[in-house]
Amino acid sequence: MASPDLLFNLRNLFYLGAYQAAINNIDIPGLDADAAAERDAIVFCSYIALGSYQLVINEIDSSAATSLQAVKLLALYLTGDKDWMRFSVAFWHTFCGTSADPFGAPTMTWPWEDGTNSLAMAKRRMRAHFEFMEKLGVNKWCFHDRDIAPDGKTLEETNSNLDEIVQLAKQLQGETNIKPLWGTTQLFMHPRYMHGAATSLEVKVYAYAAAQVKKALEVTHYLGGENYVFWGGREGYQTLLNTDMKRELDHLANFLQAAVDYKKKIGFNGNSVPFLYDYPNQQNTSMTGMLRLRLLFYRSTVLQESSRLICHHELETARINGLLGNIDANTGNPQVGWDTDQFMTDIAEATLVMSSVVKNGGLAPGGFNFDAKLSVPFV
Repeated sequence: MASPDLLFNLRNLFYLGAYQAAINNIDIPGLDADAAAERDAIVFCSYIALGSYQLVINEIDSSAATSLQAVKLLALYLTGDKDWMRFSVAFWHTFCGTSADPFGAPTMTWPWEDGTNSLAMAKRRMRAHFEFMEKLGVNKWCFHDRDIAPDGKTLEETNSNLDEIVQLAKQLQGETNIKPLWGTTQLFMHPRYMHGAATSLEVKVYAYAAAQVKKALEVTHYLGGENYVFWGGREGYQTLLNTDMKRELDHLANFLQAAVDYKKKIGFNGNSVPFLYDYPNQQNTSMTGMLRLRLLFYRSTVLQESSRLICHHELETARINGLLGNIDANTGNPQVGWDTDQFMTDIAEATLVMSSVVKNGGLAPGGFNFDAKLSVPFV
């Protein structure tokens, strides 16, 4: 015969909204350690429901169970301490997405879009972005350089375009108190990066990528970004038969080292965050590269993508090594194994992810960006 559920009445009181009654009925004898932790979680959630956030924060210390740490996180968030969650709006999908997919043409049009890739268009898009963020109540954003400003015919013209848009972004930030969580460089869309950027076999591609990163570091610093992400969308290899892995990683590490040296030179104190998701066992590989050159000032951005095991395993691997910096929050089909950028709908997976965040004490100065594509069902 199954043992009685000693928490049945307490749960009922909580789910019925009788929060004070739940608080008044906590003396339940015969509870083991797990049941006692669940009782405490219900009681503290009842206090939160009644608005007693500070009581919860004060009562739950660092030695409490993980489930209670999650409750404390909620109380901190509701008091206005956003450093635990630190959400940011990803400019590229939110304002550059069209909902096109492999089966058809774009299905979304925005009133500010005119079908061009001009500077005037980029400025309208940037103004719409800040208006959206104000309405949403989110005070952080993140961007790739080529998403916010169009390519020119030369690198000089491209940098000039970026400067003009960044001036507008700086003005809008001053008017709204919205700041970048991080900036990055788009080193994957252009055909020159078909074999990667920092791991490209073409020296002129490597040099162009270095110049692009240099400019993006300057821009992120100018805008007050808290972090800089090395977004390696095409870095890595498809098979060991056509590469020299050691040489590739050495090139990559030299690239990262040069970037961080320049970051220090310009006085940018934000975290440097490598995001190298084309490599097998990506977090172990990127951390191996960091340790190889003692680049311990890095933090890691973890792609919440592909398979459940990879996702939470990589988060925990980064966390226990003191390298968890940002979470690129989306999901994909585990049978596809590629970056499909879908919205997270799996509560079990999200719980595993947040377990690592709670154990980590939050993500500051990093945070979350929702790298999920808008599609017709979400609009």
